[in-house]
Amino acid sequence: MCPSGSPVRLMCSQPSGDKWAISQDPASGSSVTEGSPVNVMISSGPQMVTVPVTLPNVEGLTQAAATTTIIAAKLTVGTGTATGKDRARGSSVAQGSSVNLGISLGPQMVIVPNVEGLTRAAATAANLTVGVITQQTSNTVARDNVVSQDQPSGFSVA
Repeated sequence: MCPSGSPVRLMCSQPSGDKWAISQDPASGSSVTEGSPVNVMISSGPQMVTVPVTLPNVEGLTQAAATTTIIAAKLTVGTGTATGKDRARGSSVAQGSSVNLGISLGPQMVIVPNVEGLTRAAATAANLTVGVITQQTSNTVARDNVVSQDQPSGFSVA
């Protein structure tokens, strides 16, 4: 910094290559009267730009899939503990922002298989808890085979 009352005036600008003093007025080599002001343009360093990124929806994904999705969005996964929603999905955040994940400690979810058309034995061997079994007549499904199921195949259950 220049002492108060100094004839040198500092202004800030973006850098030009590796030069910190970008310009001066009067120009170098000019003759001036002693004590005349000299304006010097000093770089303030590279400009920091905030690039907005839309926060992706990672709810329901595994931790690995959520991490991949967040990194693909040019964000980082935080190391802190998420306490509820840190940010609303779809909101804009700065590129490189940290996103904390809340990972479920609930039961392992399984996908319901399609057991329609299988025999009762094959359907119950699918390692699912079978609820109430009812019998009904079908013109398209063989006797003792499953006609329908109340949880659709592909549905996640605990």
